[in-house]
Amino acid sequence: MILFSKGAPSVVLCLQKRGHHFLEETRLQKCLFFVSVVTGQNIQVTQLPDTISVKAGENLTLRCRLTGGNLPGGVRWYKGLDRSQPPIYSDKEGASNRVVRVIPGSSTDFSINIQNVQPEDAGTYYCVKFRAGIQERELASGKGTLVSVIAKPSHPVVLGPTRRITVGSRASFNCSTGGFSPQEITVSWLKDGKKIPGAQTNILNSDEKQSISYRAESTVEIPLEEGDVKSHLTCQIQHRSLDGPLQQTFTLGDILRVPPKVRLEINPPSPVQLNASVMVSCNAESFYPKEAKVELFAKDAQARKGKVGMKTTNPDGTFSLKSNLEMLATEDRNFSMFLCQVQHDSQSPVNETTTLLIKQSEDNRHLGSDGKTIVIIAVMVCALLVVLVIAVIYLIQARHSKGKHLCSVPFDTDPNNMAYADLNFDKVAQKRPCPGVESPLQSEYATLQAVQPLPNEDNVTYADLDMVQLNKAPKRPSPKAEEASSEYASVQVQNK
Repeated sequence: MILFSKGAPSVVLCLQKRGHHFLEETRLQKCLFFVSVVTGQNIQVTQLPDTISVKAGENLTLRCRLTGGNLPGGVRWYKGLDRSQPPIYSDKEGASNRVVRVIPGSSTDFSINIQNVQPEDAGTYYCVKFRAGIQERELASGKGTLVSVIAKPSHPVVLGPTRRITVGSRASFNCSTGGFSPQEITVSWLKDGKKIPGAQTNILNSDEKQSISYRAESTVEIPLEEGDVKSHLTCQIQHRSLDGPLQQTFTLGDILRVPPKVRLEINPPSPVQLNASVMVSCNAESFYPKEAKVELFAKDAQARKGKVGMKTTNPDGTFSLKSNLEMLATEDRNFSMFLCQVQHDSQSPVNETTTLLIKQSEDNRHLGSDGKTIVIIAVMVCALLVVLVIAVIYLIQARHSKGKHLCSVPFDTDPNNMAYADLNFDKVAQKRPCPGVESPLQSEYATLQAVQPLPNEDNVTYADLDMVQLNKAPKRPSPKAEEASSEYASVQVQNK
């Protein structure tokens, strides 16, 4: 039977006594439904506020109040409109580890508290009143409360090329961050503190569902320069959950390759003076990273190698290395070729060659010129001497040849008391008589000594003839022109 309460007209008791037992549950539910319809009760669910924001890690309070009667049936909290999913709170199941009622046991206040809110807790929450029955049906629901979880983005991660890039090329870098909420975020790129334009940033849902946390990916491409060994590329994140920007720095030297400048030089510069001290240097300059091998050797004598010095660090962070080979500029090293070979960071070797040229000094050139002149003069003198010797020999032979046919002819005093003598200047003690000329006596030759003329004797020339034996003979005719090797003198003999 149905009992109506006198003091509370709105409360209806569906009771039926049958041996002090109530009606079975099914009939009771039907009775309650009938009563609720008959009595016209209106249940309302109120949720305030409509939206709420909370930082990740904090506690969240969702408020819900029921008005219009206290009909049998449970109250549940759902995230989203799907009633088929498990509720985050049910008054039948009671509290969980994270969700508890603010006022336990209240029939009108079903506010709950969610502890340690995370970005995945963001969404719209509904407080739903169900009516009792064999199958509970939704009787009333609130408008929902939109929860925004303010979550800090994770520390950015910057990734660059996986291999070294040579200067002059472009390199791409990626910066990623996630787990933040709401999705509004700013990603900036800076190189040595200066903002780089042209970056592309994409905001994505972390798990491809709405109202969850987000992630961001940003990409930038920059040219690499020689001075970037010490440069830093920075990814900067700004979000409302942060007190200050998050930054991650990437050192460009970690992926940069600066090839060496190879220079092969001779000091002093070629051509060098003969026998001067020469330094051949193979220089590998301004390279990065520091792994490098430098070799210097003479191509004609590869066993003669340069001495490698210590590696030096330049102010810009690059390195330099050299190999020196010291020697004397001797004549045998003229036109010697030297090879400088540099291998850097497992790249192909770079080769440079140079040639040593040697010249004579000014003094040596003058000495050489004077020496050549002296040699020429000596050769000429020797030639002249040879010619003279040959001429003398020839003349001597000629005189000897003529001497064999030249005889002393006896002479006698002519009527004018003049005597002639054949004077031969060859210093020969005695000549053989000419063939076919018979003479009992041989001609004698003597030297003529000039004496001063006696006084008062004009036009008379005297000669002392010592040890002269002359045969008288008729006067000889004058010497012929071809007898150039004999000279004659007239001797006047004074009769005393």
